[in-house]
Amino acid sequence: MTRLRWAAAWGCSALVLGGCAAPATAPASAGVAALRDTATSLAVSAPAPERLQFSGRLSLRVQQAHTGAMDGGTMLFEFDGHPQEGTLLMQSVIGTTVASARWSPQGAEIITPQGTRSGPNLDDVATVLLGQHLPLEALLHWIRAKPWGKANHELRPDGFEQLGWTISLEAWHERLITARRPARADRPQDWEITVRARLDEPAPVQRRSGP
Repeated sequence: MTRLRWAAAWGCSALVLGGCAAPATAPASAGVAALRDTATSLAVSAPAPERLQFSGRLSLRVQQAHTGAMDGGTMLFEFDGHPQEGTLLMQSVIGTTVASARWSPQGAEIITPQGTRSGPNLDDVATVLLGQHLPLEALLHWIRAKPWGKANHELRPDGFEQLGWTISLEAWHERLITARRPARADRPQDWEITVRARLDEPAPVQRRSGP
């Protein structure tokens, strides 16, 4: 993907990349506790999805392993709904609308100043728009320190792995997660992708089992 395509898709410049820089390493106990509580709850039958509203700041960086080329940006987001049906508004750090997305079981679309992209689901639309696979439905769970319920995951000391991504919860005490997907060695044009997302809302109080 060219730098121009990323800039058009995200409406950001490299100047604002530092807006969501990773903080100093801190104990991951709160995030891991949240993950273990979530893993337990996934084993229990859940009612109809709860409608959620949350907002925050999301930073995305891509780097091509073969050439070292880098690109990315930072944006504000507002989510309303649940991963099966909802809306997502994305704005630049100065409040300009970059894109809006809406999805339901019938399909999904993303609207940008360059036009509208439609598809069978949110992930397919994002792939067409960005030229790289960004699992947006799963990301809506990850930014709340939860694995996506539709795919297997593997626990790590500081988070978990899912869909080929490593999700770090080291900074979940600051409502910040980092998700990384390495470039594939067999694809010279593939990009390493790093997403950092920080929620505006306070992290929920986590239950701890045992003494």
